[in-house]
Amino acid sequence: MGWAFVEASSNGSDVARFDAVSTHTAPVAGSGGFSGWDAPFDLATLAGHPLVTGGQLDLSDIQYVRLVDIPGTGYYLDSLNNPILDAHPATGSGGFNFRLSEGVAVINEAPEPTTMVLLGFGLLVATRRRGRSCSRSTR
Repeated sequence: MGWAFVEASSNGSDVARFDAVSTHTAPVAGSGGFSGWDAPFDLATLAGHPLVTGGQLDLSDIQYVRLVDIPGTGYYLDSLNNPILDAHPATGSGGFNFRLSEGVAVINEAPEPTTMVLLGFGLLVATRRRGRSCSRSTR
C-alpha cells in the first residue's frame, strides 16, 4: 500500500488537493503497518480552499477525482511539510494501489434536483387523486 494525494475538480482543470499528513519518521518496508485503507475524504474540508472561495471549484458539482502516486523517498512533502516516507522503490505491488470496487463511496448523498422534482410531481398527483375520490364519495 502506498501513498497518493487525492484531488478534486468540477471542471477538470482547476484542481484542489486534500490535506495529507504522514506519520512515518522512517522508510517502511513492504506495506508495514498500513491497514489498506485510510480515513474518508470530506469535501467540506475544502470549503476554505482558494479555488472554492474564488468560484472555480463547486463542491456540489465534483466531476473529477485524481489520485497522484507519491514515491515514498522523502522528496515529496505532506501538508505539514514533513517528508513522506513509504516503501520504496515502487516495484511489484509497490506504489499506490487502488481498487475501484472498494475505493469509492458516497457517505452523505444529496438527492439530485430531478429526483426532487419527480417526487414532488408524484405527491401532487397522489394528492389530487385522493381529493377527487373524497369529493366523489361525499356526493
